[in-house]
Amino acid sequence: MPPDHTATLRSAEKLLRTGKIAAAIGEYTKAVKQAPKDWDTAILLASLHVRNGDPNTAVEYYRAIATALTGDKLHARAASVLEKVLALRPGDEDTLEQLAGASAANGDIAAACSHLMRIAERRQSRGEIPRAIDALEKAAKLDPAGSGASAKLFELCIQSGDVKRARLYASGVRDLRVLAGAMKKAGQDAEARDLLREIYQLDPSDLSIAAGLAREYLREGDITQAAEFLSPELIGNDPAARVAAVDLYLHVGRGELAMQMAATLAAESRDGLDRIAELACSVASESPETGYALAEFALAPWIEGGNWDSAIAALELFTTAAPAFPAAIIRLIEVAVDADRLDLADRGQELLANAYLEQGDVTEALAIAQDLHERDPRNARYEALLQRARQQRPSQAEVVPMRAAR
Repeated sequence: MPPDHTATLRSAEKLLRTGKIAAAIGEYTKAVKQAPKDWDTAILLASLHVRNGDPNTAVEYYRAIATALTGDKLHARAASVLEKVLALRPGDEDTLEQLAGASAANGDIAAACSHLMRIAERRQSRGEIPRAIDALEKAAKLDPAGSGASAKLFELCIQSGDVKRARLYASGVRDLRVLAGAMKKAGQDAEARDLLREIYQLDPSDLSIAAGLAREYLREGDITQAAEFLSPELIGNDPAARVAAVDLYLHVGRGELAMQMAATLAAESRDGLDRIAELACSVASESPETGYALAEFALAPWIEGGNWDSAIAALELFTTAAPAFPAAIIRLIEVAVDADRLDLADRGQELLANAYLEQGDVTEALAIAQDLHERDPRNARYEALLQRARQQRPSQAEVVPMRAAR
């Protein structure tokens, strides 16, 4: 270091040790100008601005230091400096994004993905789905398998109606089913059918898909194609064939017979319960009321027998397919409470509040949103949900805080 720099540092330290912070800041500022790459002094100067009640200036210094450190390929130290910014501005997305880049450059892929996931979560809570997808795609690119971003990407792409993009992140038969349903809703019937054929090729034992394809071909009068997937000879005592027949009867308008067959099958065996529950979930997106009536054939004995895992799994699939159907969500919350799965009960409440808002039942939604927010005031999604419910609330309505009223 040049002699004048050393002298300036000594002068600054004397001022600092005697409690003259403002004067010390002036000397340290001079020292930083004398030796721009004296990072220890630059970081100390930024911290003094915090102590002097000027966090905004400190943030500017920290960011400039981090940028310079990154330019010198000192990524680990840059990340450490950016953490100081987050301590001053928790959740700042620009900082999180810069920190993700520094972490990735330093080889800490897990930390980089974690920061990007935080960005995505905050954007999603504000309803900025395309920007949330952008952040998740960066995480998925860094670590396709371990980040967990791909699964979230699929969910958000479906939510935003971007079925083409969702196809890139579909994983497994369950995702492909959801994607096929989204394609149908978007009017892409031919593409949905092709995808269902693909699913059936992956799992030829899935007769519920076979039944759906057969039904569509029968509607078009294409008996040959229909027979490829489901023929009357398959309807016998085999549970899979029988549930496929139930599905077929439902879709040709013979609902009463379909329900009788479903009730009989569910009463005969555990396998029958599983099959009926699967069918209920596949019907849910198209006809929630019919699907839920089917689901109850399996849910009632499972709940009565304390088979919580099966009941919860079926209800989670059902509410994924029909996220705006309150009866199933309420059932999910009740089962989660009985099973002591309070984390699941919280997620169910969030889903139920959104369903109520979609239907215009603002009073119920607001009560649930308040309860969630009071349980976890720091949860950004709950805060966003509460604000959304309040914005939709009629001006004359008055809501007493739930916990204060008890």
